[in-house]
Amino acid sequence: MGETSPEMDDLYRFLHEDPALAGRLKRPVTVPPPGHLGVGSEVLIAVVSSGGVAAILSQALVQWVKNRRSVVTVTIETPAGERISINAENVPGAEQLVREAMTRSLSIRSSDGEDG
Repeated sequence: MGETSPEMDDLYRFLHEDPALAGRLKRPVTVPPPGHLGVGSEVLIAVVSSGGVAAILSQALVQWVKNRRSVVTVTIETPAGERISINAENVPGAEQLVREAMTRSLSIRSSDGEDG
């Protein structure tokens, strides 16, 4: 059975407390590769289907990183393949960057005819 770090557990709980995000979060079970100890990949999937949800998620992620006592990095990867990492050093502009990346991804998906 896969395990997650306390930070991932805390992030999931923090995001899940927001009613706009609670039903949009998934945590796939992962296990470490054979011969390795520790946690598997730490993945949290958020289903974002509108700009409003993207704004709420980006604000929540930045707020969570700001409130960490330990050094953590959250990496967001959009369906379009764009990756953004947030940590204590780049928090001031991170919310806008995350929101813009998610909005671009939503725009690409809707122009391709996909529903979110």
